[in-house]
Amino acid sequence: MRQRVGEILVAWGAITQEDLRHCLVMQSQDPPRRRRRLGRILLDEERVTEISLAAALAQAHGLRAVDLSQEEIDTDVARSIPQVVAMKALVVPLSRSDNVLRVAAADPVDVVGLDDVRLHLHRKHRGVELEVVVAPESQIRRRLAATWSEANAVDALEGFDDSRKAVPVDSETGAGDAGAVAAVHQILGTAIRMGASDIHIEPMADEVRVRMRVDGGLRKVMTLPRSGQAPLTSRIKIIANLDIAQKRVPQDGRARIRLDGVGRNIRVSTLPTLHGETLVIRLLADIGELPALTALGIPDDMLSRVHQALRSNQGLVLITGPTGSGKTTTLYSAIHEVVTGDRNLITLEEPVEIELPGVSQVQIDEKSGMTFAAGLRSVLRQDPDIIMVGEIRDKVTAELAIRAALTGHLVLATVHTVDAPSAVMRLVDMGVPRYLIASSLIMVIAQRLVRKPCPYCKAPDPADAETRERLHLTEAQAANMVVGRGCERCEAHGYRGRMGVFEVLPVTKAVRAALTSGGDEEVLAKAATPEGWKPLLEAGIEAATRHQTTTAELLRVLLSGAS
Repeated sequence: MRQRVGEILVAWGAITQEDLRHCLVMQSQDPPRRRRRLGRILLDEERVTEISLAAALAQAHGLRAVDLSQEEIDTDVARSIPQVVAMKALVVPLSRSDNVLRVAAADPVDVVGLDDVRLHLHRKHRGVELEVVVAPESQIRRRLAATWSEANAVDALEGFDDSRKAVPVDSETGAGDAGAVAAVHQILGTAIRMGASDIHIEPMADEVRVRMRVDGGLRKVMTLPRSGQAPLTSRIKIIANLDIAQKRVPQDGRARIRLDGVGRNIRVSTLPTLHGETLVIRLLADIGELPALTALGIPDDMLSRVHQALRSNQGLVLITGPTGSGKTTTLYSAIHEVVTGDRNLITLEEPVEIELPGVSQVQIDEKSGMTFAAGLRSVLRQDPDIIMVGEIRDKVTAELAIRAALTGHLVLATVHTVDAPSAVMRLVDMGVPRYLIASSLIMVIAQRLVRKPCPYCKAPDPADAETRERLHLTEAQAANMVVGRGCERCEAHGYRGRMGVFEVLPVTKAVRAALTSGGDEEVLAKAATPEGWKPLLEAGIEAATRHQTTTAELLRVLLSGAS
């Protein structure tokens, strides 16, 4: 007698008898024509993982279960079943040997879907039999999306020459480049689905590699034919209003696109390389995606001070950290917080990344003479209440920002330093007098971005002796660490999403005194400690003990290159 899925999961200890009874009651309450399978209810109620459910389904039907994150799948085999048939049946072909096609199915008792697959095989590959194994539904959906995103892009580019012969190309609009249009659509759609921040399109000797940055790391997503590089590059240049005839100098552009009815801003950068132009497309966030200041991860005990600094009528607030540490997001969130109808806010940015309603945003263009210093001089004549300076790079810009902060303006700016105390000393190194810094600076915020462990495969991971020593962990802290083991929901990476780690240095009387008396970073830090300042590493350790990140991330982000 065949075992039921619920009974198998109870026998394994994956769910309890109470879980099973609860879900069976929910199933009985569904309308008969829309009654969900027990497995779907267990997943919806988060009572079981997809991998456990797939294994139970396989055992119940005498089949094998597979983990697609561990499977190498040939693209040609994966495309042996049409996309519409595979998506409807939720199956992905894995391998073929002799006259047997091995496919992974999410629901091995979907008779209609599997019959459609068999019917296609009978028409196209007479004599080929179907071997069904079971895999988690989310893994199958991701594999199908990845397979057909790349396949559709490849098909579009391989058909580009034919499309050009059939349809005259308008050099201004790119009309007629149907293959390149479809390929770009597939690439952008894949990036948005993966939550990527950047797309790298890189010509190699015999192929075009497409990588995408997800949670701060680059992942190879597609390999496109070398012949498609030129039309693909031209199409993206047309979108970004760049010169398609100019291939020997770098170019930068931006555009507003609509993809599946959703508008997105993108920034495009080109760079001539040995095998052609490399393109990087930055997917910019919209104002609706901008997180609130309270959601960034600033410690609660310092958040009220940050709000107080942003409500000030004058003074300088610095945000610091290396490239890619999230400074721009924090800066935009801070600006969004202080935008009101009775305050005039002007920004100087290179480039403008998010369009803010009610804000005058100025694009820096050093080639035309619109530098930060020149822009800041002009902005001061526009009766601003708040000024945002994208980056303080030199003494002239620093002195102008400080002068503005001393004459009744709130100035928000970024600098590139490793922590908050060294940001103060960077201004000193630029040649700004200490007394001017002390009288204008009201707060410095330093930050980093760390990856968060996947909540679905998070497991205890006590720190080893070497990690304890490097991070200076106590025994209690070392015992309270976690790691993501890797699962279908995080695509075996062990991480999902990122968060900010912050140190906030309020410039109090004690800090001003330390600064004017000639103190260095260490002296400034000592003066700020009684006011609640904590170094970045300490803030990171606190986040790790709350299971918001891992020791591996702390070592990678906060101690990288440290001795």
